Amino acid sequence: SLLQNDRPLPCAFVECFGFQELADLLAAGFDENYFKDLLNMFVGVLEQCVADEHGETLLQLFNEQTTFDSMVQYLRLLTLAYLQNHADFFSHFVEAPSLKVYCTQEVETIAMECDHVDILALSEALGGQRLAHTIPEGTQPSLHLYKTAHYNILYPHHCH
Repeated sequence: SLLQNDRPLPCAFVECFGFQELADLLAAGFDENYFKDLLNMFVGVLEQCVADEHGETLLQLFNEQTTFDSMVQYLRLLTLAYLQNHADFFSHFVEAPSLKVYCTQEVETIAMECDHVDILALSEALGGQRLAHTIPEGTQPSLHLYKTAHYNILYPHHCH
């Protein structure tokens, strides 16, 4: 089994999330050996973040290059799986000759920026608002504006 069944109760959400993503990846035709290390690492990061009461773990882990690269690779894999599992819908929104070509050129390549097709696919793969949470608790969420090849964080304007 890729995931242990003896997780503490607070980690039940993380385990359910992992099993759902496992099912999606297998449905897309990926071999379990191809993604199991990435899945276990991803679930491990989620568990560490759930256990962190101060919300500092995610930033710390994302500043570790190996962890960050693995997280990005796993999220790209989820995006790819969702695109493949919903090819009838997404094939109409890519400019490449086919969705397969688009995925090879744009999604599988780590150094490529994500566009609206990728963002929509990943959002849907992750269940939209299912994982939305404001950290730390009680603060205002940040909003992101996507412009070609760049993301900006939008901050509210405060008059002084």
